[in-house]
This record gives sequence, C-alpha cells and structure tokens, in this order.
Amino acid sequence: MGWDEYAAKRKARRELQKKINKLKKEIRDLQEVIEDYGRCQMTINMNIDLWNNQHLAYSALELAPDIRVENVFEGQAAEELASSVPKAVNEIQLTANLMANVSGGITDQVSLIEEYIKELEEKIAELEVQLAALE
Repeated sequence: MGWDEYAAKRKARRELQKKINKLKKEIRDLQEVIEDYGRCQMTINMNIDLWNNQHLAYSALELAPDIRVENVFEGQAAEELASSVPKAVNEIQLTANLMANVSGGITDQVSLIEEYIKELEEKIAELEVQLAALE
C-alpha cells in the first residue's frame, strides 16, 4: 500500500468516525429530551392525580356544600363562595382533562423520538461496517 492510498484510507476513516460521533451525539441529545419529557409528564400526571384525589375527597363530604351560617357576614360570603365553587371545580376538571391530553401527546412524541433514534442507530451500524471495511 502506497502512501497516497494510506492517507486516503486514513482520511476516509476520520470522516466516517466524525459522522458516527455526530450521530451518537444526536442520539445522546435526543435521549436527554426523552428524559426531560418524562420528568414533565411525571409532573403533569402527579398534578392530575392530586387534583382527582382532592376532588374525590371533597365530593365525599356530603355536608360541605350545605354548611352555612345564617344572618352573619361569613354566612353571606359562604353563599357567594358556594355558588362559585361548582364553576371553579368544572374549570379545574376541564384543565385536568386537557393536561391528560398533553400527557398523552408527550407519550406520542417520545415514541416518535425513539423511532428516530433507531434510524440513527441503523445509520451508525452502516457507517461502522464501512469503517471496518477500511481497516
């Protein structure tokens, strides 16, 4: 093998290794994104569970909506607050449902990223075969 051929192979190996390293870095970056999505999804799901548990606890209190003190300011304020509670509860439940949709969307995104990572790993395998052929 002549010097020119040796230099060309060495350059080709460096180029292939550079491509492999770039793809591996992209995979690491995507895995970090998946981890970030996982933490975000965990937070969302914990908050949804917290809301659902609190909502169930409130719903189980039969007297909670009915307790009023007649003819005192606190009783009048309680009436006004009691009338606004169902609307607030419905809005929070709607938000919890929307957040469940967001959580599902995160799952979908993670699946797409994982498929893309598999494609990148296949490209790396192809490049490694080419690299091995140059040895």
